[in-house]
Amino acid sequence: MLRNLIVKSNKNQIFQNVFKQSSYVKYNYAEAQSSGENTDLILNFSSPEFSVADNLKVKSVNVPSTTGRFGIMPNHIPTVAQLCPGVVEVETADDVQKYFISGGFLTMHNSSVCDMTSTEIVPINHLNRDSAVKNLEIANKNLSTAQGEEEKALAQIAIDVNQAIIHGIDGTYT
Repeated sequence: MLRNLIVKSNKNQIFQNVFKQSSYVKYNYAEAQSSGENTDLILNFSSPEFSVADNLKVKSVNVPSTTGRFGIMPNHIPTVAQLCPGVVEVETADDVQKYFISGGFLTMHNSSVCDMTSTEIVPINHLNRDSAVKNLEIANKNLSTAQGEEEKALAQIAIDVNQAIIHGIDGTYT
């Protein structure tokens, strides 16, 4: 039904009309925390292979997203974000744990629950900087000799991931 409407009319007008008429659209904004609100952020962080956190109480989470790095704290505005290769920092009461992810998705719920998924999660201290530098050199060479668009895209992905690994190990990620 929506497809037919889009074909027959201007897209922006269609979505504006749908949102105006919808009872499901609700905008949530971050507000000052009152004394009765939840002061813990509950984190669920997993890959297909294993779970890093399952209902873990944390102070904050900092993530790399396609729109830049940002932090999540208790009572954060509900958010959905696409994650890009980079370092996830999980701050607990005792320490900060750092993980390298290959990308993924984050959903922050209104109830101070943060769900993150990634296809690959590696503790940052399990990565080898020298290997990443060598892989980066190979990826740059592959990019310069790539014949087609697919080869160029694969080489660029390898460059982006290895640069993110090096920045993560060095602590210079942005």
